[in-house]
Amino acid sequence: TTAQAQSVYYCTTGNCSLQPLPNNTYTDITTQGATAVTLIPQDSWSTDDALATIPLGFTYTFFDKTYDKVFISSNGFISFEPITSSYPYNDDIPKSGGPSGYVAGFWDDLDNVNGVSVLTTGDEGSRITTVQYKDMKRDGNTGSALNFQFVVQENLPNKIEVRYGNQSYGTTTSFYRGDGTIGVENPDASFG
Repeated sequence: TTAQAQSVYYCTTGNCSLQPLPNNTYTDITTQGATAVTLIPQDSWSTDDALATIPLGFTYTFFDKTYDKVFISSNGFISFEPITSSYPYNDDIPKSGGPSGYVAGFWDDLDNVNGVSVLTTGDEGSRITTVQYKDMKRDGNTGSALNFQFVVQENLPNKIEVRYGNQSYGTTTSFYRGDGTIGVENPDASFG
């Protein structure tokens, strides 16, 4: 199945909804000078489950806590709270015992550790950091190609945009659950 979506998932404290993109479209940041993110594998038996930590380039407020970096999982989510695993097994939101303080664009066991890039633009007070997942494959499904971005804006605290580009989900289900998780969870894993 292929979808050519240009929509955004808005998350503000206590409220998330899928809406059409207002006055702009999903734009591939790799054509705008984005930097490839080096994701570090978390174990010796799998190179596709990996993590990275990147500076935002500004201070950002998420669920009323202040952060200056973001933790990136190769499996389709970013977290403002430190993570020690890429968490290939997506789960319900909220749920303790997994990541917390995160936004999931398409949390599933994804492959393509070379498909994540970052770009920070704008001037002080209105900077924007975009983390992009490009041509991500669902584990065991070479026909899939997921494209989405997390947009963190310095002057819009507690609001994250998840922008979706063209999606191809392939014809088979993921090895683990056959679904993907989209949403947000607060830092203490009590709300999502």
